[in-house]
Amino acid sequence: MITEKILPIKYPYITSLPAFANTCAILSAQKEEEILPWFCHNHIQLVAWDEPEMYIQFYSPIFRKFYRMFTLHHYKKETLMKWCKNITEFIIDEINGEGYVYLSIDKYYIPDYTGYKLKHSAHDMLIYGYNKLEKNFYIADFFQSSYAFSKTSFNNVENAFLSQYSEGEWFKGMQILQFNKCDYTLDLEYLIKQLNDYLCENKSSKEYKLVEEPGKDSDAWGIGIYRYLQNYTTNAEPSEFSLIRSLHLLSDHKEVMLRTISYLGAKGCIVNQEKHEYGFREIKRLCLILRNICLKHSLSKGNRTLVIEKIKKMLVEIETKERKVIFELLLDVKQNSLN
Repeated sequence: MITEKILPIKYPYITSLPAFANTCAILSAQKEEEILPWFCHNHIQLVAWDEPEMYIQFYSPIFRKFYRMFTLHHYKKETLMKWCKNITEFIIDEINGEGYVYLSIDKYYIPDYTGYKLKHSAHDMLIYGYNKLEKNFYIADFFQSSYAFSKTSFNNVENAFLSQYSEGEWFKGMQILQFNKCDYTLDLEYLIKQLNDYLCENKSSKEYKLVEEPGKDSDAWGIGIYRYLQNYTTNAEPSEFSLIRSLHLLSDHKEVMLRTISYLGAKGCIVNQEKHEYGFREIKRLCLILRNICLKHSLSKGNRTLVIEKIKKMLVEIETKERKVIFELLLDVKQNSLN
């Protein structure tokens, strides 16, 4: 009889938004040659919007609904409550079948969250293992504001899932994700298009009209997010969570680009790998400084006007540097795609 099972998982490359961090944590535990082509292609373009709150995220069409690297099953909470007598046993069975359990819960019942026993709040959480002797599930999410692995009791998870407050706007119910080893290959022509879309601020969602609405014309795309942020920060508080989260995602994006460049270099698709890596390391450093300025302001509450002006100035500097680095990378990939 199996008393414990822990599915492969590793601290993710991306730690800014749950939907991306959790899937990345699963994929990071797989062989890099199997997941890097998909990872590179799916994390180049960025999009920003301001309703119901300000968000910047990787543009990944129909994410949460379809992943090429996973076999996905989605269950409504109401359906599971009707025909599933024991949620705990259902989760254990799915883990035994190599399925990662991604579910919407009420943070009120999970001790690792800051709102434990204080406030009812919906969030999505990943379960990647169990221990029957301890009666615990192994869980992953943004606990105490940073991504982490932990464990909590079967009873806590069941209460959190069945709570009337467990479902938020962005995610409902339960998904089962099984890693799908597929032949996803690097496509240089498509990569060139993605880099060009990013540099030219093209609205990538127009190409996916058949599967989802393209979004508003006021959304910002690609490198245009820097000007969007400049405009947004005019009336924002530097300590605003949505701003700090978005600035952290910018540093995640540069990590993606660094891994993409490393992969392209290993495959012989570029010749100036060190130059490109140097450029993006510098941009990532500046993005982290920008995020930390806002974090520091949230603790010290200094002069808002001076902080905002510094943020805007740095955004201009980062955009200027990134335009040059992206353009040079694009030329390098184009040159080698012709050889």
